[in-house]
Amino acid sequence: MTYNKLGFLSLATIILIICLGFIAIETYFYKSTDFTLIRKERADNFKNYPKDAKIKIGVTWPFFLEKGDNYFKEGVLLALDEINKKKILDREIELIFRDDKWEVDEAFNIAYDFANDKDIVAVIAHDDAELAIPASVIYEHANVVMMSPAVSDPMLTRVNFDYIFRNTPSDVAIGTRLASLSAQMNIKKVVVLNSTNGYSRQLSKIYTKEIISLGSKVIFNAEFEDKQYDFKKILTKISPKTNMNIDYDAVFIAGYEDNLLDLIRQAREYGIYAPILSGDTLDCTAILSGEKEMDGVIVASIYNSQLLNKQEQDFIDIFQDKYGFLPDTWAAQGYDALKLLAQSIDNSGELNSAKIAHYIKYLKGYKSIFGEYSYNTKGDIEGREIYFKVVKNGQFEYLYLK
Repeated sequence: MTYNKLGFLSLATIILIICLGFIAIETYFYKSTDFTLIRKERADNFKNYPKDAKIKIGVTWPFFLEKGDNYFKEGVLLALDEINKKKILDREIELIFRDDKWEVDEAFNIAYDFANDKDIVAVIAHDDAELAIPASVIYEHANVVMMSPAVSDPMLTRVNFDYIFRNTPSDVAIGTRLASLSAQMNIKKVVVLNSTNGYSRQLSKIYTKEIISLGSKVIFNAEFEDKQYDFKKILTKISPKTNMNIDYDAVFIAGYEDNLLDLIRQAREYGIYAPILSGDTLDCTAILSGEKEMDGVIVASIYNSQLLNKQEQDFIDIFQDKYGFLPDTWAAQGYDALKLLAQSIDNSGELNSAKIAHYIKYLKGYKSIFGEYSYNTKGDIEGREIYFKVVKNGQFEYLYLK
């Protein structure tokens, strides 16, 4: 899920983005630009931390979204309940929730506040790379462990920071698996449509490169704006109603839920009933509220509720008992992020950011609700599976292909 970059970005572009991050720090840290002092205060504070004080972890997410858009917060709170019953380092965890409102300025303000709070040892931060990547520079230089549950952009971990991690697969893995699925479906000719944001362009490039390497052809591709809701100009070029010469087996779309659902509805109106494939941004409940036009849409997912995994099934049962509805992908991601941080803190033996980060970097065979996974030293997760769902009669059904 989320925004920019593939391994296709040039070194100059990477350096530019990093430099912009540092410029942003100078702008937003005008009150306190001495990172050495910030790091020292945090380390000294934890050395003398009161025995009865709770461990503080910041959580920032677009909480302004209406309930039902995702259940991320519910997943985090369920994990909190379980952790605090047993405690870690003989302490409970206290969560500090902040709403990033999907705004870069707000993300910086939150990062500034969290970084300057010497009681905060870690954060679970952002579902959007445009917020997470620049904010990660602040967390890195303040020695705050950052875990992103949603940012799949490879750039988040490209610069090998010490304190920045994600517990979600990258766009490279998702795009590659979507191409592999297409090949298994014997898709030889494909239309590729994507939004102009960095995430969508990146996922399309990964998918396109891989599908071509597997022997298929992209016979048409086009871009649309993030806030575009009328797709007539594009659809008339690929509609069998208006272009009798067009011939393809499937349509790949990359973008955000906001206008992708409109694109799909309008495609059906134009008589386009070829399979539609998309990334995990459409792994959402909103796609299930549509009429028959959503049937046949295939989406990538990083969560499979049907796994024969006792930990996952226990999570589902407890979540449903507590909230009265089933968890979604983001409930699972939030739950897993906090559980992982808690274990990392506990196994580190003390409140020490460097030790916690080191533990995660070299973590192997972590047993989670998703099965076992590990980390590499870049901060990327390894061993997580990518799944696929197809919409049928207003419900998701899993596709089980090789």
